[in-house]
Amino acid sequence: GTNLTGATVVTILGVQATNVTVVNSTTVTAVTPALPAGTFNVTIGTPGGAHVLGNAYTAVAPPTLTAVSPGGGPAAGGNGITITGTNFTLGSTVTIGGAAVTSLALINATTLTGIAPAGAAGAKDVVVTTPGGSATLTNGYIHLAAPTITAITPNAGPLAGGQSVTITGTNFINVPGGNINGTIGGAALTGLVVVNDTTITAVTPASTAGARNVVIGTAGGNATLTNGYTYVAAPTLTFLAPSGGPTAGGNLIEVNGTNLTGATSVTFDGVAAT
Repeated sequence: GTNLTGATVVTILGVQATNVTVVNSTTVTAVTPALPAGTFNVTIGTPGGAHVLGNAYTAVAPPTLTAVSPGGGPAAGGNGITITGTNFTLGSTVTIGGAAVTSLALINATTLTGIAPAGAAGAKDVVVTTPGGSATLTNGYIHLAAPTITAITPNAGPLAGGQSVTITGTNFINVPGGNINGTIGGAALTGLVVVNDTTITAVTPASTAGARNVVIGTAGGNATLTNGYTYVAAPTLTFLAPSGGPTAGGNLIEVNGTNLTGATSVTFDGVAAT
């Protein structure tokens, strides 16, 4: 302002600031008192009188952090996230593991969106900072290594689907909002259950005959097992040669039909041939 020489008091909402220091006739520094949230007049007093600047200072309540969604993403970063809490304002900043969230946008006082930074695999603290202070969500976000698939068991099944399979690999880590999913030949696996970080169970979709890629997607990325599962048409039987033999069994027969590749058993009225 002007004519501030000799200023001795600064008040906000009638509460005196501390450490009032006259820098020169146009500048005074001071430390604000504790205040409720809101916008208030600032008054300065000098030997020449007092002056009030209306609605000059806004006290902002400190933020809180409740969640980050999804709760994890690839170690390379670059994925969109939503941060929820309270008392977010323009000028808010967010870090994950000390690295800044970019493209940060204030949706409203309870929601921020942005792009997660890169980081080494592991759980990281999320910190939001506003003019009112900062809040930390301990281990609120996980940088995830990409998954891998080592096997699917069984690795073949009927065209109609409906077969229960077990998929093994690594980094099948589920995070809030992460939505682990899987496909065979581009069609979604159903009944998908994450048993642990290395095991998923699911039910196959229908398809046509042939080998198909198996894909598992996590918040950390996608993994593909190329031609990992084969759809096999149902067999048919057309004739046996010979078509009869002794009741004691033991004679060699030839079974003829279609789609017999991979046959594992032949039975006669439920009794296994050898």
